[in-house]
Amino acid sequence: MGYGSELKRILDKKHIKVSELARETGISPTTIYSSIQRDSSIRYDYALKISEYLNISAKKICGNVPAGYHKKDEDLDLIIDSYRHLDKASKERLLKYIKKLSS
Repeated sequence: MGYGSELKRILDKKHIKVSELARETGISPTTIYSSIQRDSSIRYDYALKISEYLNISAKKICGNVPAGYHKKDEDLDLIIDSYRHLDKASKERLLKYIKKLSS
C-alpha cells in the first residue's frame, strides 16, 4: 500500500470526503484525488496541512519528509523559514504541529 492508498484509508476511516479535506486545508481537490489515484506521496507542505487537519503523522502520507525534521528546535526555524509564503498564523500552526510530533 502506498501513500495515496493510506490517505484514502484514513479519510474513509474518519468519514471525511476529499472535498471537505480540500476545503479545510486549502489544497486543490484535484491534487488530493491525483495522489490517491496514483497511490503516490503528496508534497511535504501539503502533507503537513493534511496531517494537522487529520491529526496524523505527515510520514503516513508523504515520502519526502526530511529526516529528523521534528527532532531539534534549531531545525524548526529552518523548516519554518522554508515556508516564507505562509502568513504568521500559519507558521505558528506549523511550528505547533511539528513540536507536537516531537513530544
